[in-house]
Formats: sequence, structure tokens, C-alpha cells
Amino acid sequence: MTRGALCASLLAGTLAASPALAQPETYEANPGLLSIGGFVVFFASEGPLSYATLSGKDLPADAVPIGTVKGRGCQYGLSTPIVGWTATPRLSGAAGAGGYEEALQAIRERHPDLRGIYDVRVDDHVLSVLTIFHRQCTEVTARGFK
Repeated sequence: MTRGALCASLLAGTLAASPALAQPETYEANPGLLSIGGFVVFFASEGPLSYATLSGKDLPADAVPIGTVKGRGCQYGLSTPIVGWTATPRLSGAAGAGGYEEALQAIRERHPDLRGIYDVRVDDHVLSVLTIFHRQCTEVTARGFK
């Protein structure tokens, strides 16, 4: 076996043994929209996608920490069954700004002197009552600075 053939078979064996090396990683963002079904008659809702933030080491030199800040944005939906149909279809609608923009606006309203946030944590809260009423909220908890 020649040196070139040996290298080629070693490379092929390495790639076959590790599929992650052969395929590049992909990233798909999930928009976090409220999921409703049936015949959707109205949908005007916003959800979180991604948000880039500072860490504690990235703060400006003159930053004055103000502690923990919180904000929340919610989407709401209704989905009512159509009575009298055999398959029980639904009429649905959703509205609300349940993304980062709404949550950050709530933080700004509570802390008008806020210059920025860092060490951000995001939680999604989902409430569904009898599959008729739906609420999905994005809650942002961070440390703020002036």
C-alpha cells in the first residue's frame, strides 16, 4: 500500500467514524410564537427570537450596577370549537407582543435611568385553559446598570 493510499484510507475511516466532522453544524432559530390551531381568523403576535447581551466583563468603566431588573411580554390566544361539526374544528386568533422588545420596554418603564443590562436570563411561561385560552409570556431577568 502506498503512502497516499494509506493517508486516504485513514482520512476516510476518521470521517466515517465521526459524522460530526463531515457535516457542518447548523442553527435554526425558533421564533417562539404562540401555537394555535384550527381555522385561524386573526394572528397579530410577536415572539422572541434571539437577543445579544453584555456580560459583566463587558460593562463600560463608568457603569454603576443597580441590581436585578425584570420585564415581561405576553401573547394571548383564543381557540373556540365550532359546535355541530363532526370533526370539531376550531376558530382561532392570537395577539400580543410576547418578545424581547415588550419585556425590555417594561424594564425601561420601571427604570428610566437604566443605561443597559447584562447577565440576561430568559424564561418562557405557557398557560392553556381547556385548550380555549392560551397565554405565552417571555420574562427577561437581568442585572442593570446606570
